[in-house]
Amino acid sequence: MFSKFRNNVLLIEKKRPAWQRGQWNGVGGKVEKDEIPFAAMEREFSEETGYHFHQWEFAGILDGEDFVVTVYKCFSNPWHAKTVTDEKVSVFNIRKLPLVIPNLVWMIPMMLDTSTENFQVKVA
Repeated sequence: MFSKFRNNVLLIEKKRPAWQRGQWNGVGGKVEKDEIPFAAMEREFSEETGYHFHQWEFAGILDGEDFVVTVYKCFSNPWHAKTVTDEKVSVFNIRKLPLVIPNLVWMIPMMLDTSTENFQVKVA
């Protein structure tokens, strides 16, 4: 979730999985059985932030050998979100990001680029 003026982003400090521990990531999670990715985004965001938001835009797909990540974005008021699990959520200026997982380094600018519609990245 980005702020309406696109200068802030809501991130979550990960404890799980182990390779993300101590790094910040976008809010999200796993798609449950018989659930579509859009519904999973709404549910996971609500579960992790206490904020029920329904205006997500498809942003792209990361496709790996043993995973597929469907990415959504939105532009709203990230300050409505709060920490409701053991993983802290916080809003950051996009020019002063904390230690983020590696793919956010290029994904955040790409999602803010109005000339880029959607992305599909094959991850080796």
